[in-house]
Amino acid sequence: MIVTLAFLALPSWVARFMIRREKIGWKGLEDLGIGALFLALYAMLPKLSLVVIPLLQCLILFDAYLERKTHLRLERTYVTLIPQWKEFIDSAKQLNMHRFFPLALGLSILFLFAKHPSFSFWMLGAACIPFVTGTGGKKHLFLHLLSRPPKPTLNGEDPTHFLSKNEESKLLHPQYPLYRYLEGFHGEKTFDLRVDKGEKPHILFLFIESLGAQNLRIPGVTPHLDRLMQEGIYFPHFYSNSIQTFRALYAALYGLPAAPNHQLSLDPKLAATGLIDLLKGKGYQASFFNGASWALNNLKMFLKSHGADTLVDSRDIKKACPEVKEFSWGIFDEYLFQYVLDYFLAHQDTPQFGTLMTISTHHPYVLPPYLPQKAGSDREKFLSTLSYTDQCVGTFIEKLDREGVLENTLLFIMGDHGDMIQETFLMPSQTTIENYHVPLIIYGKGRGKGGQVVDMEGSQADLMPTVMDLLHLSGETHALGKSLQRAETHPIFLYNYLNHRDYHVRQGQGESFAQAYRDFLLNIHTHNQLMPLKKKERKTAHLTFPKGISEEEVLSRIEDAYSIDLGYQPHVTDRTLKRIAEVSSHLGILNLEMCFSITDQGVREVVAKCPDLLELNISHCPLISHHVVDDLLQSLHLDALIIDGLDFVTDEWVASLAFNMKWMMRLSLAYTYIKDVAALIRVFPYLETAFFSYSLISHESLIKLLEKGKLHRLNLFECQKLTDETFLQILEAGKQLKYLVLTDCHGVTDAAFLALKEMRLNTLILIAPTNLTDRGLDALLKLSIPQLEIRKGIGLTEKGIQHARKSAVQFAHLRIDGGSPF
Repeated sequence: MIVTLAFLALPSWVARFMIRREKIGWKGLEDLGIGALFLALYAMLPKLSLVVIPLLQCLILFDAYLERKTHLRLERTYVTLIPQWKEFIDSAKQLNMHRFFPLALGLSILFLFAKHPSFSFWMLGAACIPFVTGTGGKKHLFLHLLSRPPKPTLNGEDPTHFLSKNEESKLLHPQYPLYRYLEGFHGEKTFDLRVDKGEKPHILFLFIESLGAQNLRIPGVTPHLDRLMQEGIYFPHFYSNSIQTFRALYAALYGLPAAPNHQLSLDPKLAATGLIDLLKGKGYQASFFNGASWALNNLKMFLKSHGADTLVDSRDIKKACPEVKEFSWGIFDEYLFQYVLDYFLAHQDTPQFGTLMTISTHHPYVLPPYLPQKAGSDREKFLSTLSYTDQCVGTFIEKLDREGVLENTLLFIMGDHGDMIQETFLMPSQTTIENYHVPLIIYGKGRGKGGQVVDMEGSQADLMPTVMDLLHLSGETHALGKSLQRAETHPIFLYNYLNHRDYHVRQGQGESFAQAYRDFLLNIHTHNQLMPLKKKERKTAHLTFPKGISEEEVLSRIEDAYSIDLGYQPHVTDRTLKRIAEVSSHLGILNLEMCFSITDQGVREVVAKCPDLLELNISHCPLISHHVVDDLLQSLHLDALIIDGLDFVTDEWVASLAFNMKWMMRLSLAYTYIKDVAALIRVFPYLETAFFSYSLISHESLIKLLEKGKLHRLNLFECQKLTDETFLQILEAGKQLKYLVLTDCHGVTDAAFLALKEMRLNTLILIAPTNLTDRGLDALLKLSIPQLEIRKGIGLTEKGIQHARKSAVQFAHLRIDGGSPF
C-alpha cells in the first residue's frame, strides 16, 4: 500500500524537487495527498485509471518542465489551443520535448508494477492533505488549475479592453496581461492586397530617417516616393509612436510603443516576442541593415538576443566595399541600398524579413562628395538630402523589379519619426503632431489596384498585427496595435521621451485615459511583464558597481554588457580591463573616470576586442598617455570621448593629430591645457557637443569655433571670468547653439538677460549665477526657452523663486533653486 502510494506521488515529487528544484519541505505532503487521490481513483475505476493516471502524471511533469523552461504554467484556457497544436511544433523542438516525453511516460507508469489495493475511505482523507498544507512552494498542478487566476488590470481596468476589437485571441497567462495567442482577424477590410494563404513573400521594412508626412509631394523633391504612393497603398494619417529611431523600430517589431522613459537603449533582458520570432517560425530569415551603427542604443545586443540572423551596418559595408563614402553619422544611402540589393539577390530562395534604416537625411544634411552641397537653411539642406535619398529608393526599386524580386516582395516604407528641423539635430522638448506624423506606403507589385488611400489613423505599433493579417498568420503576441487592413477606431499612444508630461493618445478617451495608458506601458516594461523570460534573453544592458569595492569583487561581476560604469573605482587595474575585453564584445559605453591605476595597456586590450565602443571616459586617469588616445581615435568609430584633466591635452597635441574624425560628435576637454579650441574643427569637423573650462580656453577661439563649427551643445565650467559682454557674444556667435550650460558664472548679471529680446536656445542651465536677482530671472522667464534651470542662485529671493515656479506650466522643464553656491 505505502509503496504504491509512493509510486503515485513520485512524478509529483520529481516535478517539485528535481525539475523545479524547490527546497524539501511540507509541500511534499501535498504531492502525497495527490498520490492518495490517484489511489482512490484506481480503486474505484481500475481499468479506466490505467489510461487516465499515466496521462495526468505526464501533465504534472510537463507543467513543471514548461515552467522551468518558459516560466509559464499550464492553464485551463490552454485547452482551447489544442486545435492549433501544429503552431507549437517549432517551440516544442526548441524546448527538447522529444527528450522529455519518454522520461515522463516511464515515471508515470511505475505504479502499474506496484500492488493495487482495494478502495478504502482513508484514501479520500489523505486526498484532502493538499488543501491544508499551506505555503512554502508552488501549488500542485491540480490545485493551480482549480484556483481562480488573478484578473490582469490596467490602472484598475482590464487591459483586454485596450486590444483591437477585430482580433481573435486567447490570453495565455494571467501574470502577463497582454501575452496571448492571436488566431486571426475579422472585420471590414480597408484595402486590397492579395497574399495567398501559405505564400511567403519577402517582407521589407524601409525606415527613412526623419521623413515627416509633410515632406512628400513637394514638387521635384520626392518623385519616386510620390509614384509609389500612387501605385501602392498610402496611409496619410500614420504616426511614429515616439521621436527616436530605436523606439520606432521596437514599436514596428513588437506591436506596442517602447517604454515611455528616458532610457537611451533597449534592454536585451526584456522578454518580448515579435515579428522576428513569428516569421522565423515560418521559415523566414531576419536581416537588419543600417547606414549608421547598430551599436547605437544597444540595438546590436538587443536584436542578437532576440533572434536576428544578420546584422549589417556602416562598418560592415565599408569592410566589404572600401570605396564607400561616409559622413559623421554613417555611409551615404546609395551604398546601403546597393548592399541590401546584393544581399536580397543572393538570398532570394529563402523568404526574407528585412529591415533597412537610411541615414543620409540626418543632421548635418550633407550630400556625397560628387554632388554639389546645398547652401541655405537647415530646411533647404534637409530637402536636398531627402531628394538624394528618394533617388536611391527609386533606383533600388527599379533594380529589384529588373531582377524579378519585386513581385515577390511586400514593401513597407515609412519615416522613423517626423520632422526635427525646428530643433536641428536635437529632439524637441515640446512636440507637435508634425514630430510624429510620418507617411506609410505599403507596396506589393501586382497584388492589388494602385492608388488606394486609407484614411484610418494608424501607428508603427500596428505593423506587426498588419503583417500577421496579410500573411494569414497566428501565434503568440503582446501587441497593443491593430491590423491596418481592418476598419477600426483604436487608441494610438504618442510620447516624447525627453519630457514626461509630453504624451497623448489619439482616438483615446481624455487625459485620464492617456495617463493610464502611459503608466501601464511603463509598468509592463519596467517589471518585464510582456511575456515569460526565456533563458536566451538573460543578458545585461548596464553594469554599475558600488563605489570603492575591491577589484576581486568587480572581476566577479563583469559580464557581457552594453554599458559598464567603473567610474571612481580606485582599486581597478588593467586586470579588470582585460576581463572586460574577454567577455564584453558588445560593449558600447565604458566609464573609467578616476581609475587611477589603469594604463595604456589595459585600454588597448579593450580597444582591440570591443570594436563597437561608442563612448569612452578616461578622465583623470594619470597613467594614460596620448599614444593610446591617438591609437583609439584612429581604430574606433567613437561617438563620444571624455578626457577631462589629462595633462597631454594641449594645443600642441591637437596640432599633432593628422587625421579627420568625421564621426566624433561629443568631446569633453574640461580641466585641460587646451586654449585654441577652434583648432578642433580641423580634426573633428562634425563636433556637436563640447565641454570646456572657460577659464583655460581663449574666448576669441571659442567664438570662432561657434561661428565656423557645428556646435549645438556647449558646457562651460569655471566661468568666473565670463562677463555680460562675453556671454552675449557667445549667444550671438552660436547661431546653431541649442543647449548651453554655464557653471560658476558669477560675472553674468541681470543686465545681460534684460538686453536679450529673444533666445534661440532650447535649454539654458546656469549654475551658481551669484549676481542673478529676481529682476534678471523675470527677464529670463519672458524668453521662449523650453527648458530652464537655475541652480544655486543665491541672489534670488524666495518670493522670486515662488513666482518663477508658478510659470512652470509654460516650460517643458523648469528648475529654480536658491541656496549656497558651494
